[in-house]
Amino acid sequence: MMKDLLHKYKEKLQSLQAEVEKNPKSPLLWKKLAELHLKVHGLETLEYLEKGILLSRHPEPLLTFKQEILASILHTLGNLSFRHGEKVSKIGFVSQGKILTASYDGKIRMWDISGREVCTFLGHEGPVLSFILTPNEEYLLSASEDKTIRIWDIHQGQELLILRSHEGAVTHLALAGANHFVSASKDGTARVWNLDNGKETLIFERHDSPLTALAVSGDGKLAATAGEDGKILLWVPENGKVGRILDGMTPVGALSFSATKRHLLSGLEDGTLMVWDAALGKAEKKYNIHTQTITEIQLLDKEVVVTCSQDGYAKGINLQDGKETFVIKTPLGGLASFGLHPNGKIAVTGGEEVVVRLWKFPKGGMLSPPMGPTLPIIDLSCCHYLATVSGKDFCQIWNPIKGTLFRTFIWKEMEFHKVALSPSGAKVACGDKKGEIRIWDVGESSLYRSFSEHQAPLTDIKYSPDG
Repeated sequence: MMKDLLHKYKEKLQSLQAEVEKNPKSPLLWKKLAELHLKVHGLETLEYLEKGILLSRHPEPLLTFKQEILASILHTLGNLSFRHGEKVSKIGFVSQGKILTASYDGKIRMWDISGREVCTFLGHEGPVLSFILTPNEEYLLSASEDKTIRIWDIHQGQELLILRSHEGAVTHLALAGANHFVSASKDGTARVWNLDNGKETLIFERHDSPLTALAVSGDGKLAATAGEDGKILLWVPENGKVGRILDGMTPVGALSFSATKRHLLSGLEDGTLMVWDAALGKAEKKYNIHTQTITEIQLLDKEVVVTCSQDGYAKGINLQDGKETFVIKTPLGGLASFGLHPNGKIAVTGGEEVVVRLWKFPKGGMLSPPMGPTLPIIDLSCCHYLATVSGKDFCQIWNPIKGTLFRTFIWKEMEFHKVALSPSGAKVACGDKKGEIRIWDVGESSLYRSFSEHQAPLTDIKYSPDG
């Protein structure tokens, strides 16, 4: 019966699409199309709405309806969608488009793009800090603060093997060719493992401090590890022979090889991106990209990388000139990881927030000239953060899931009795009994704007649907 109903919806959808093509400036037609499209395609409906708003001469009805659609989607997904119990440490995609997320809650979750949880990988006794997929995507390997590496059947979520060798938290994993992988740990060692039998083949013990980053070249023949002392060692996974020792100058938060293996990229604690000649061991370029520690570096193509940082930004950086190709800014907390959907149109970010955010990119692809900050497809912060005032001189932002205080904003000699969070959760507006309003940037923890135009006590504060 459900299949028959869906078939009817699809037939109606095709008919409506034909009508919209004939009359693309009709808000009523776009609204009907969006209602039907939601039943068939879920989240993708928002793209139809945005297209309709651009084409229509009367966008107000569609702007309002866009909020109704978003509310409907949030209701459908429920409060558990794209959410962990603790901050998110790692994000990735399976080739079919499913999202993998790891968290400090000790779990790895697999989601489909609508927010439905497909599988949960349970077993770690501490925060999950990293994971990788085998080349055939049959198995998932995860690393944890519980000092173990675990191998899972990715289709069933079943734990197949536990590797216990490290004496400290296992922080990073990387494939080394088709049959091996490398692990890095706070015990100061990196270890090479055979994927076929789970046997340890080499222990690399040349660092004098806990390891903070790991990278392996695409062909698996060269590895790079960084310690808390800022030293970066280039070595061969096959035999452990050290080729170069680089002075990272400050602690390193992330490493990555370029597509050609000629360059090594290091993200530093101060937000700097360094480009090294891997053969000569010399720094070629230095880009001041972020204001806080770079937590991840990912290759997008031969010229562009994505950097994530504790400053809350993910940025596309052209390695030739250091220019930004796109910018993503989360409203709350730092970023730990970035993932790009196989279709190239949707990105996912995760970090200090317990929620995972989905983003879409400007038309023409993510690497087209920037058109301002990218916009979130679905932003669950309004469901997962709570703002409170109590007639005193402060406003507090809470994480209701964990029951913890996230931010406190204070303005002396004021008595806040009205409060409103923006739809994205990025701003909070507080009203005083005297009629004054203060707006804070929640992510930056700074005053954004003040208003003193009211001559009487405020009765309410509301944000418009578009913020």
